[in-house]
Amino acid sequence: SNLNTSFGTKGGFVPGKFDLCGSMYKRRGGFGRNAENKWVMRCFTLYGPILCYHEEPDIEQVTDLSNPRNRLNLQKTGTIAEMHSKQKPGLPTEHLLTINIYTIRGKRKWEMCCTSKEQQVVWYNAIYAFDGKAAAAEVDMVAGSGLISP
Repeated sequence: SNLNTSFGTKGGFVPGKFDLCGSMYKRRGGFGRNAENKWVMRCFTLYGPILCYHEEPDIEQVTDLSNPRNRLNLQKTGTIAEMHSKQKPGLPTEHLLTINIYTIRGKRKWEMCCTSKEQQVVWYNAIYAFDGKAAAAEVDMVAGSGLISP
């Protein structure tokens, strides 16, 4: 299967630059979590294990690809991807994709709503491929620190 597919609003895929690129709704964190519009369209890119999202909603509008709003190294961070089909008030679509992120500092998560079931499956499979890859290293590190008993 070819992951070089974009589901951006205008297509907007840059061939060869990313494994995956597209626009999804992202649930806002921090102060934005309590804003009236909790979900904003963001451009997401996946290059190897590096998942980024940008301020801009579409790849064609991103002025500096090297400066994303946030990035996550799926190989170095313990992550668990989850796919949900939920019709809940406030959700922009029913195609919810959650990435649980586990670090020494605790757990956080990125929540995205995909524009279609197809997009949800493609992104889930790409992110899920890294699930647990970093978890073993993370647990070893925590065990070594004496925070948990092996």
